[in-house]
Amino acid sequence: MLVFLVAAQLAASSTASDNQSEQDRVTATEVFAYAQWRNCVLKATHHKASRIKDHDKVADAAIGDCGTKEANYASSLNALAQLYKLANTADFVKRNTDKTRSTLRDMALKELK
Repeated sequence: MLVFLVAAQLAASSTASDNQSEQDRVTATEVFAYAQWRNCVLKATHHKASRIKDHDKVADAAIGDCGTKEANYASSLNALAQLYKLANTADFVKRNTDKTRSTLRDMALKELK
């Protein structure tokens, strides 16, 4: 059994490495897009905190100022969904973007405390 598995892996190694390379690229793009969005929200939070005293408004404004980074993140999620051939790409992107936006808003509020 083990010999069969090793042989199967060796036979498929060229396609597996191509697939792995694409998976690594798409995953790295998603992680990078998230980091850029996160950093943008943190910068905007600190910048706006000196002018706006209501923490909720600061967090919302920080998220709003980073719309381009959010769009880049959504695009990277779309590529990830296509890589994994998910049935409903739009729902996957919306659900994860909404969840991440909520997480970043919470993070901005914690920064203000």
